[in-house]
Amino acid sequence: VARALNAPLDVLMVRKIGHPAAPELGLGAIAEDGAGGAAEPYFDADMLSRVGLTPDDLADVVERERAELARRVALYTQGESRRPGVSWPVILVDDGLATGVTARAALRALQARGATRPLLAVPVVAEAAVEAIEKENGEVVTLVTARRFRSVGEWYADFGQLTDADVLTLLAAVP
Repeated sequence: VARALNAPLDVLMVRKIGHPAAPELGLGAIAEDGAGGAAEPYFDADMLSRVGLTPDDLADVVERERAELARRVALYTQGESRRPGVSWPVILVDDGLATGVTARAALRALQARGATRPLLAVPVVAEAAVEAIEKENGEVVTLVTARRFRSVGEWYADFGQLTDADVLTLLAAVP
């Protein structure tokens, strides 16, 4: 997307806060704060209510994800402070949204840095997730908004996890 628009590329790291018994079920997320740490976690109140949990019930999960986020920020940014405010249009790109909690945490982090109207671009999204994001943050551009949505991975031929080496290789290729 950045190459097609001839725009600068940056990475905003976010970690899903999953259900303790079903980690892929996103109940919240935590984004980097731009200064090497983590912003406050974002929780989806409706999802927490549905599964009968509170943010306090997820304290151990939050701490694990906070530690992993800090590790990745340190590795992928090599200690560079990326705190400066955002004073230009921002397009946040995600590979797909099931619950949308990671995208909402990322959008909040961008708004905390000064982005007034970040645009979320995502190829495939669950209908409920796009409705929640539009209500809270504004514009979402998507190719497919699916009523029946099991997972993001079902929309890809290969949805394997990237290693740290994969990410570092991709980031090194960015001018």
